[in-house]
Amino acid sequence: MAGGGMVYIVSTLVQFYAVNLLAVYCRLTNLGGIMRLLSLATETTVKYLPAPGVMLLLLAVPGTLPVPLEAEEPGHPVRVVFLIGEDEYESSVTLPDFAAAELEESLFEVTYIHEAPEDPHRFPGLVEALEDADLLLMSVRRRTPPADQLEAVRQYLGGGGGLVALRTSSHAFGMRRGEPPEGHATWDNFDEEVLGGRYEMHYGNRDGTRTRVVSSAAGHPILSGIEEREFVSPSWLYRSRDLAPGTRVLMEGMVVQNGETFTEPVAWTFIDRGGRIFYTSMGHDGDFQQAGFRRMLHNAIHWAAGIPVPPAPADRVFLGGEVLTVDAGDRVAQGLAIRGQFVVAVGSDEEIARFVGPDTVVTRLRGKTVIPGLIETHCHAIRVAREELTQPYVSLDSVGDVQAWIRRRAQEVPEGEWLVVPRTDITRIRERRHPSVAELDAASATHPVIFTAARKHTFNTLGWERLGLMGGGDLPRGIELLRDGEGNPRLMAGGADLLRREMPAPSYSDEETIDSLRKVFRRYNEVGITAIFERATNREGWRLYETLRDRGDLTVRANLTFREQMRTAGQVHRFVNELDLAPRAGDDWVRAGPLKITVDGGIHWGNTYLSEPCGERRARFYALEDPGYRGAINYTVEEMTAVFGEAHRLGWQISAHVTGDAGLERVLDALEASSATAPVPGRRFNLIHAYFPSPELARRAGDLGAGVDTQTYLYYKDSDAIAEVYGQPWAERFIGLREWADGGVPVAINADHMIGLDPDRAMNAFNPFLALYIAVTRKNDHGRVYGEHQKLSRMEALRAVTASAAWLSFDEAHMGSLEPGKLADLVVLDRRYLECPEEEIRRIRPLLTMVGGEVVFE
Repeated sequence: MAGGGMVYIVSTLVQFYAVNLLAVYCRLTNLGGIMRLLSLATETTVKYLPAPGVMLLLLAVPGTLPVPLEAEEPGHPVRVVFLIGEDEYESSVTLPDFAAAELEESLFEVTYIHEAPEDPHRFPGLVEALEDADLLLMSVRRRTPPADQLEAVRQYLGGGGGLVALRTSSHAFGMRRGEPPEGHATWDNFDEEVLGGRYEMHYGNRDGTRTRVVSSAAGHPILSGIEEREFVSPSWLYRSRDLAPGTRVLMEGMVVQNGETFTEPVAWTFIDRGGRIFYTSMGHDGDFQQAGFRRMLHNAIHWAAGIPVPPAPADRVFLGGEVLTVDAGDRVAQGLAIRGQFVVAVGSDEEIARFVGPDTVVTRLRGKTVIPGLIETHCHAIRVAREELTQPYVSLDSVGDVQAWIRRRAQEVPEGEWLVVPRTDITRIRERRHPSVAELDAASATHPVIFTAARKHTFNTLGWERLGLMGGGDLPRGIELLRDGEGNPRLMAGGADLLRREMPAPSYSDEETIDSLRKVFRRYNEVGITAIFERATNREGWRLYETLRDRGDLTVRANLTFREQMRTAGQVHRFVNELDLAPRAGDDWVRAGPLKITVDGGIHWGNTYLSEPCGERRARFYALEDPGYRGAINYTVEEMTAVFGEAHRLGWQISAHVTGDAGLERVLDALEASSATAPVPGRRFNLIHAYFPSPELARRAGDLGAGVDTQTYLYYKDSDAIAEVYGQPWAERFIGLREWADGGVPVAINADHMIGLDPDRAMNAFNPFLALYIAVTRKNDHGRVYGEHQKLSRMEALRAVTASAAWLSFDEAHMGSLEPGKLADLVVLDRRYLECPEEEIRRIRPLLTMVGGEVVFE
């Protein structure tokens, strides 16, 4: 071993033993202040101890390995000096009231040092009080104490004394101008030297300062028990700059002036000279009316004094399980604690048990798995609700199933009324085609029947007759007929106006729709869904969701996407004005999400915009006349460039329905072009569907900071048809999750649920555990695998319905993982997700679903 290494180990051992022997002496003699300083020193020593060699050496000497020091209650009350000297915030009243109500007499001994009535720059008794102080709490503004008094403060802090400083204490001992009186002193850079930040000025105040917990600090003990993640401070926001290395911001504040939002740190910690420093620019007398502020100050006093912060009891704790946090390190814990709407702690059973109080509900998991609430990033819940009012959905897998459904329905519906076959795509029907007229006639001759797939309709004979299309003659404008070998109509393209006249769509009142939506959300909760993206709505949809929220009837969080075929910057501007919503307007229950345009078609319709012509085989399958057809494209690159740029300029996130690889290439071209005037990275552009990625397309999307919302269930049901009709290479690319992951693109998997309430048999099944099974196994509904390399690991797949899904909507600070300070949205599963056999993943069922700490399914 090199000589320097041996010297380092020996010196470290000497330091380690010396500190711990002195610590034992301090424990025996109750020298609390030194004890806390030694605790910090010991933590530092242990942190940098070379673990393998030194720890083995220590273990070799029986009885000599000291126990690491932890914060503990001292042998005497903590001596706290309150130094009060300001004229604006009534600290001489608020602080004694606070101490009397919040600080335990058995734990704290408080001494109040006020400014002298005859001279506000003098603090009688300060020097003596600081001689045996364990903690100093300051609320002081621009005072210049006698030199000996200010020197006592310097000596106290220089010796590692703890400090809690409020508001104007950032400029406690500085003068605006001039010199202090003879014998008095200033400490102009007190804020930088002691507090770890530089006070510059304050912003004007009309509406107060909106403060919020910084999500990354939510687990800090100073924030323990604070139920309000956000509250409004009645006073103005301080501007603080150049926070020192080692500071940790706990809360930040925001004000809006002249349409611009300013954000500043309003509470932070700093360890300086071994002492624990807490500073907050709050401290207005109105702040003391906020429960969150009072709890923070209470906790900060404990923390700065080096004694344990007493955890506030949780409302509910879960113990003895496997908690998959899906945090940045994919940490697995045993339990978690919830207070109000938020997770307050995640950890071992021993750590979580500290949060059990007399009224805490304790759930013993007995080894079961807990995961974050699942986010369905693509659904059309309003459509589901209205379709269910019109006609309950049934999944049909063959022409025989279609005929059986028609026969059953004909017994329920008066003769002569239209029978509308539930959506059944030809990619999913066993025969891979529309039923013939004869097959529909065999099912019913008493009711007109319509079957629609791939943008084309077919009817039984009575249906063709009702539409007036059975014979010859001129066709109505906008209608094209495909005929069989005998000249009879077989399929109809177009004809939307004719169909609307013949079978007008039903309309439903808001109350009917809302009642049906409640049922949809209950089904979502039953499968663990706690948040959704309503992917194509308008101002009316926003109003429906607001009504549900205001009535307390929402059991899922809703992020709304607003769809409009805008083609110019002016149209974007007009649409945004008509919405009359700010970007990300709303709250944790109903939030304005992105704008949306539809760029190309769809795989079921045969008009996905692809990089190659469809060819004879696909043309026959979709009943297309032109084998050179590549699909529908609704936008030029120039049009999209204008739309994306204007949306981003106005502060809106934007998304695009784009299914084909050539369509995706055009979208990326437009994003790159628009980024020249309105930078795209950071905007989290949502690529919706994006069925056929390639490494190059994924790389470009990753460079632009885009995310993907795509549907594993389509692979499950349609990949056989893609292999047959498009070719196996296309099936291997279809829903290529690994391509996105390897390209660094956050990908969310979902259902695109739009019809039906059976989680496993809806038109696009919305069971998230089926989606996870497909992502992990890459098996379709017949057990076949196309593109085995596209599989995700179990944790990658889980992230695609939790953390990555939250990222798509800028909500990762609030949801998507189980971490202190985040919303308590979670699911308890009936088996262990990480360990159960692969085939069981799709059979996982939730035992309990919570949204915001409230049980919505059990």
